[in-house]
Amino acid sequence: MSDYYFNRKVKVVLYEKDGSSYTFENANDPAHGKFFNIQFQIPFSDDGNPPISTITIMNLSKEHRNLFKTKMTVAVFFCYEKANTGYQKLTEGSIKHITPYTTDGVDGTFTFTVQAGKDYSSIKKVYSSASKVVSKKNSIDLGKNKKLEWTTKQKAHVDISFPKGVKASRIIKRLALDANIPIAKMKLKTDKVFKKGYTVSGKPYATIKSLVSQCKSKIYYHVNDIVIDDPDAKIDKTKSHLYLSPHSGLLGHPTLNDDEDSKPTWTFTSFLIAGIDTGNIVTIGGIPEVTGTFKVKSGEFSLDESTAQVTFEVYAK
Repeated sequence: MSDYYFNRKVKVVLYEKDGSSYTFENANDPAHGKFFNIQFQIPFSDDGNPPISTITIMNLSKEHRNLFKTKMTVAVFFCYEKANTGYQKLTEGSIKHITPYTTDGVDGTFTFTVQAGKDYSSIKKVYSSASKVVSKKNSIDLGKNKKLEWTTKQKAHVDISFPKGVKASRIIKRLALDANIPIAKMKLKTDKVFKKGYTVSGKPYATIKSLVSQCKSKIYYHVNDIVIDDPDAKIDKTKSHLYLSPHSGLLGHPTLNDDEDSKPTWTFTSFLIAGIDTGNIVTIGGIPEVTGTFKVKSGEFSLDESTAQVTFEVYAK
């Protein structure tokens, strides 16, 4: 195991609109030389918000720093040289903020944040294709307590409405289609029925998140995809998943998070493994406190000069 997790390789790829790209790589291997000192914190979560990662490249020249601009697309890749898997993507998204370059006289620090996927919360409210005519009162103050008043007719938007007995899944699919929100997977724990019908009153993504919550389910970003999932669904152990133990990547002891206001979870730390992500399945073994197969809830990839780790949380049974 110790040999497997040595010689980590990282690269940050910056994409131009025309498809061209710039690659900044840190082989972190004495045999190949050290190109760029790259560090990062890349979170993942089932809270339904686009994750925001922090990327740092040390001692980057001014010429290279000037290549980075907000809203440009960046992807971060990671692998171990002896894994024979090639680079695996940890995150991809647009640059949200660039921190001014700082130096302590020896080392310079260039840091920027990356928002994974698209922020669908900014999409405006969508309406029915139908319209209605409403009356609008107009007036002009003529002075001396005199006022000219008249009424005009104008078209107005109509809220999207659904009939009695509509299910949440139908509303979600309609809103996702109208607002162009791509949902890669949808598996609701319960498909709530609205006996009196349903009228959309807010923005589409906020409405979808609310409906998912009412269905006792989770919505989250999986790299660039939107996924709606049942956190309590039975785990299919026949599908591909990771096996982790103290002999195959786990570090230290797990922590039980038993908050009265939420479901209990376990928190683990392991060497950085790209396959650990929200919604993915891991099997834990070799630990007296907890053994079994679990679904990942949230976590964070972290890399600095000395460590490459992932801390992750799973739903306790």
